[in-house]
Amino acid sequence: MQLSNSASCMPRKASAAVVATLFLIFLYLYGSPRFSSSLRHDAPLPFSTERPLACRQLPGAEDVVVVIKTGSTEFQDKFVVHINTTLTCYPRSLVFSDYAETYEGIQIIDALESIDDKIKQNNPDFDLWRRLQDGGRSVLLPEELSGPVSASHASKYGNTGNPGWKLDKWKFLPMATRTLQEYPDAKWYLFVEVDTLIFWQTLLNYLPELNSDDPIYMGSMIMLQTTHFAHGGTGFVLSRPALEMMVEKYQAERAFWDQYVENTWAGDAVLGAVLREVGAHFINARAIFQGEEIGNVPYERDDWWCTPTVSYHHLAPVVVEDMWRFEQAWIAGTKGNSSKILRHQDVFDEYILPRVMSQPSTGTADWTNNAGMDQGPVESLDACRSICMQHTKCLQFMLDEQTRCKTSEVPRLGEMAKGVSSGWLVDRIKSWRESKSTCSDRRKWIVDRML
Repeated sequence: MQLSNSASCMPRKASAAVVATLFLIFLYLYGSPRFSSSLRHDAPLPFSTERPLACRQLPGAEDVVVVIKTGSTEFQDKFVVHINTTLTCYPRSLVFSDYAETYEGIQIIDALESIDDKIKQNNPDFDLWRRLQDGGRSVLLPEELSGPVSASHASKYGNTGNPGWKLDKWKFLPMATRTLQEYPDAKWYLFVEVDTLIFWQTLLNYLPELNSDDPIYMGSMIMLQTTHFAHGGTGFVLSRPALEMMVEKYQAERAFWDQYVENTWAGDAVLGAVLREVGAHFINARAIFQGEEIGNVPYERDDWWCTPTVSYHHLAPVVVEDMWRFEQAWIAGTKGNSSKILRHQDVFDEYILPRVMSQPSTGTADWTNNAGMDQGPVESLDACRSICMQHTKCLQFMLDEQTRCKTSEVPRLGEMAKGVSSGWLVDRIKSWRESKSTCSDRRKWIVDRML
């Protein structure tokens, strides 16, 4: 793997004073972090919302079209949060669903509009689509709605029993085609889902490292049998030449690719297959485009620590808003220096650590920190804490729904989970942070094509 401006880490340890200073700066910019069901919906932003946001005026923003894919069963629960958050940063954007409507002034495009009518009228995957055409989203049953919980908690492949999931694979190719029709002159096209969060300024620093005249297909690689492709939920980027080549191939062979979609379950895999056929240059930017929730990123990985970070996936709407506010506060703190980027180290120092440090010493209810070392059944979270204290490398502990004690030797923030309680040994986590190297200003961009 070739790196541009190879990363290096300074060998000296970060002092406790540095960590404390970062924490104080964060509090000044962002307010005291906490966990709750609302995650600071009423927290004041460190800038005026009466003028255009700084994130909307960043260099290179006009070169990128952001394409958000959603569906009717998740629209109200997961899309709406983006209206007053992420979408305010994107000068050029499109929103695709399985039902066309105008919502609060935003045009929602039916991604399935151009699919062959015979398929839409006869294929059982389109049962929901046909109902939507008759009555809109009001036809949805309560049990068909996704709720705000991330699909990662439903199954490895999402909520496969949801009728919206069956439609999803059909959206990718026509969505890409319509995107090129709407914005044929952009340099880059970023495709994301509604439970994805993008650090916008960092992405806009990444893209100029690449040649937009090359047919680039970039994201986090996963495999489906022998097919490699960029995971859709993590977010992926296409250059204009790559998108043009893909759309031309799809348009010339519509019947073949519609049958291909019929025989698979993953639309992002189908899109990857077309891009492979046309010879797009695939860049596996796994550490930068990574599909973890913010609370489950492996910060112990030294090969990730100094790497820039762009995307997070499987985020509940309250976390999308919380992280968006975090980035706006961070952008404000850069005082107009748009060349600043966020690395995994920065996110740990300025997002993860302050939230861990703010938790009550008695622990946090209805929260899992994803500790996984099973220490057996215990009577209380405090008893689990005692077990953790006995192991010098233990950093955090958790009491699961079966009152089993789980511990961990790596730091994790975690996420909301009913019936679970979690705690952290803050002094040990701060010591763990001090043992990590502090990154230099050199940047670890992944620019080499894998295939």
